[in-house]
Amino acid sequence: MSKKYLLLFIPVLLIAMFVSMHFNLLERLRIAYTFAEVASVTAEGDMGWGEDVLAMIEGLKADIDDKDLLMNQMLSSEDGTIAAEGMALAFERIQDREQLLNILAPYDFENDKRWNYFVYTNDLLYRDLLVAAKIRAGMELTEEEEISSDMSIIYAVFGVDY
Repeated sequence: MSKKYLLLFIPVLLIAMFVSMHFNLLERLRIAYTFAEVASVTAEGDMGWGEDVLAMIEGLKADIDDKDLLMNQMLSSEDGTIAAEGMALAFERIQDREQLLNILAPYDFENDKRWNYFVYTNDLLYRDLLVAAKIRAGMELTEEEEISSDMSIIYAVFGVDY
């Protein structure tokens, strides 16, 4: 009797392994779990929650092999902080400015008034991301970009020095 169950278990296990590898189910579950943790921490609103969230997201970035999946999940998150970290991850991963803009365009960050843990709204962070991308590409900034950009955020979040 146990041999029969063993023979049934092996194909089920192989199918489960294939599905898991093919659809990144384990990584998707890990991402969803971390996003729920972030939501819980931010809802509590305890002092210093930004550091806790950053540690969770950094741990997630270290654990997930499929960085494109992670980036897309972060960018499409309903949480402003996770979306902001998604912008930072996109900037880190995509060196070509036009490709970066094309990837970010569907998310409408230009009009995103959600707050993130930088005590900043995502539309302002997106504006600074665009400036950081121009600086990284060696392009000249307009006078308005120089005046309205927060160079300390650009350096802290995107690692670009003007």
